Amino acid sequence: MSTTQKNIGIVLFFLVALKASALVVVFSVLHPGFSLDAAEILYWAQELQWSGQKHPAMPAWILKAFLLWLPSTAASYYLVGQVTLLATYLFVWLLAKEFLQPFAALLATLVLACGLFYSFYSLTYNANTLSLPAWAAFSFFLWKALEDGRCRWWIALACAAAFALLTKYAVVLLFAAAGGAVLIVPKWRACLKTYKPYLAAIVVLLLTLPHWLWVVDHNFITFDYATAQLSKNMPTLFAPALYFPLRFTFGQIVNMLPVLLCLAVFFVPKHKKTKRTKTKRRRGSRLQALDVSSCYNKKVFLLTMGLIPCFVTVVLSMVLQKYVHSLWGLFYWNLTGIAFFYFLRERITQEVIARRVRLFFVVWTLLVVLTTVGFLLLPFATSSSKVWVFESPYQGQRRVGVGFEEGGNEQAKRATSKERDFVLDLNPSYRPFFDVDVVVRTIAEGWRRERSSTLSVIGSEQWLASSVSFFSPSRFSIVALFDAHRTAWLAHNREQWNEEGGVVLWVAHDDTPYMPRRYRRALSDRPYALQPSFSVPWRKILGLEASIVRGLPASTIGWAIVPPLPKKSE
Repeated sequence: MSTTQKNIGIVLFFLVALKASALVVVFSVLHPGFSLDAAEILYWAQELQWSGQKHPAMPAWILKAFLLWLPSTAASYYLVGQVTLLATYLFVWLLAKEFLQPFAALLATLVLACGLFYSFYSLTYNANTLSLPAWAAFSFFLWKALEDGRCRWWIALACAAAFALLTKYAVVLLFAAAGGAVLIVPKWRACLKTYKPYLAAIVVLLLTLPHWLWVVDHNFITFDYATAQLSKNMPTLFAPALYFPLRFTFGQIVNMLPVLLCLAVFFVPKHKKTKRTKTKRRRGSRLQALDVSSCYNKKVFLLTMGLIPCFVTVVLSMVLQKYVHSLWGLFYWNLTGIAFFYFLRERITQEVIARRVRLFFVVWTLLVVLTTVGFLLLPFATSSSKVWVFESPYQGQRRVGVGFEEGGNEQAKRATSKERDFVLDLNPSYRPFFDVDVVVRTIAEGWRRERSSTLSVIGSEQWLASSVSFFSPSRFSIVALFDAHRTAWLAHNREQWNEEGGVVLWVAHDDTPYMPRRYRRALSDRPYALQPSFSVPWRKILGLEASIVRGLPASTIGWAIVPPLPKKSE
C-alpha cells in the first residue's frame, strides 16, 4: 500500500467516524424524540429477560449495557446504532482482507457507508441494525473456520451464531447459505467428518438454550409475531405472487444504489486481449491447483453467503404470496464491496484503483453527505398537509376505538356509540416532535403534590411509557398493564407497582377527564384518582416548530394517580 493510499485510507476512515458523529449530533437536535421502534426496544430493555415480544433479547441487552453509562438523551440512543455500524465495518474489513489486497479491502468496506441501509436507517437501533454486525461477524468466522480449520475458529463461529440467533431469527437464512457453501466445496464438506462442526452446534445450543426454554414457557410468543407478520393483508397492484417479490427486490436495489454508483467509478471496459506468448509459468502444477482451488472457494463463499438469503426471501415471498418489508433485507449486503472488487479483480487492478481513487474519494464523500443530509432534512421539507394521517378529524392522531366514562362528553359519546373501547396514539410521523419533557414534569409534580413522595412507576402504552421513562431524570420503572402474558419481563415491576402505586398515561381524545375502558379493566383491583388532562405542545426545534407539525393542535394527555394496594393485615 503506497503512502498516498494510506493517507486516503486514513481520511476515509476519519470520514466514516465523522459521519457517525454527525448523525448522532444533528439527528438528536432535529429529531429529539423517539420513533415507535426506539420506544419498543427501550420497553424491552427494562429487564434482562431472554426474549421480547417480537425478537430475542440481545438488542435489548446491548442497549441496556450502553444506557448504564450514558445520559438520558436521544443522542445516547442514536450513538448505540452508530457503534453497531462501526462494528459491522470492522468485521467486513477483516473478511475483505482475506479476499483482496489491503487497499482494495479498505475501499470494499468503506463503500458500504454510502448505502441508505448504512446511513439513515442505522439510527433506529433495533434487531435489524444489530443484525448488521452479527451477520458480518458470522461470515468472517465461518470463512476462518472453513479455511483454517482450527478449533478456536469453530468456537468463535458458534459464539457469533448464538449472538446472531439471539438478535433475530432471520439469521437462519445465513445458516442455510453457510450449509450450502459447505456442501458445494469438497474441502469444506470434509469437515463434516470431524468433530468440530458438531462441537460448534452444541455450543450454539447451550448458549441459546435459556432463550428457547423462555419461548416455550411463554407459549412461543416470538413465533406468534412471525406468523402475524406473514398473515398481514397488504394492497397489491397486480398478482401478489409477482408484486411482493418485485417490490422487495426493488427496495433492495434502491437502498444499495448509492453503493453501486460509488463502485462504478472503478469499472473499466475489458480490453481486447492482444496475442501474447505464454509468459513465465514456472509455478509447479500443485501450486497452480492450490491457487485455482482457493479462487473457487472464494467465489462459492461470496455467491452463497451474499445471494442465498435474498434469493430465499424472494422465493418465499412468491410462494407464500406475502409482503416482505424492504428493511428486512438490511443486513443481506455486507459482502457487496468485497464481491465487486474480487470478481472484477482482472479489470480493476491496483493500477486502476490508484488512478481512480481520488474520483472515488469525491463521489464517496458526495454520496455520504447527500444520503445523510437528505434524510435529516426530509421532514422539514414536508408540510403537514402532505404527511399521511390515519384519520383527518384527529389532526395527526390515530383512533383505534373510542369509549368514555359515564357522564363524559355526550357529543363524542353519540358520535362513537358503536365503539366502546379506545386507544389514541400519535401518528408515527409526529412522534419525534412530541415534547415528552412536559409530560415528565407534569406527572412528577402532580404525584409529588398528591402523594408527598417521588414518582417511580408508570403504566401506559408502549411508546408513551418508554419515552416518558427514558427522558425522566430517574428513569421511571414501567409496569405492564395490558397483555401480561406477553410482557412477563416486567413482572417484578408489578410488585413495585403494588407496593408504591404509580401513574397511568394515555393520549386523550380531548381535554375531558376520562379513562379508556382497557385501563379501567386493568385497574379493577384498586382505586384511582383521575387527574385533569393537559396539553403537550410540539417540541421546538432550533427555536422553531418543525414544519411537519406546524399548525397541528397540541396533543392531549390523560392520566390518573394509582395509590398503592393496602397491605393485608396478618
